Amino acid sequence: MTDTPEALELLVEYCAKLKHLEKVELLKYHELGLSKWEALGEAYPMHGVAE
Repeated sequence: MTDTPEALELLVEYCAKLKHLEKVELLKYHELGLSKWEALGEAYPMHGVAE
């Protein structure tokens, strides 16, 4: 998901259709799981994304 106004508006419209949804929490991106990817020998798909 990107944080453009258009993308956020689409998210709001989608969430408005969910009858049992009480709230949405948007979390900041972090690299806490990076070491797990490295330990598994896998390429980290979010490499280069700023925190």
